[in-house]
Amino acid sequence: MSVKTIMGGLEIDDAVSQKVRQNWLEWCEEEETLKSFSLKRTLISNYDVNEMEIHVFANSNTKAYGAVTYIRHKNSFEVQFVLPKTTVAPVK
Repeated sequence: MSVKTIMGGLEIDDAVSQKVRQNWLEWCEEEETLKSFSLKRTLISNYDVNEMEIHVFANSNTKAYGAVTYIRHKNSFEVQFVLPKTTVAPVK
């Protein structure tokens, strides 16, 4: 949504289109389902630090880019979400 708004050339005080507004309202409704989602606060539990891997995934296109970092504990299927980062690419 932010890409569409920025690419549309809107200024900070301009009103968004009805379509963008509707997309925003739908996203807000979907956001309600995330209230039941939870993440552990600790990154390192009872694991040996030598048995951990850090994985970073990134992707980009002409409109935006993003990356996410995970910690994986060796010899287990537990993967912990550490940090997301997204941004809209600069308008040329």
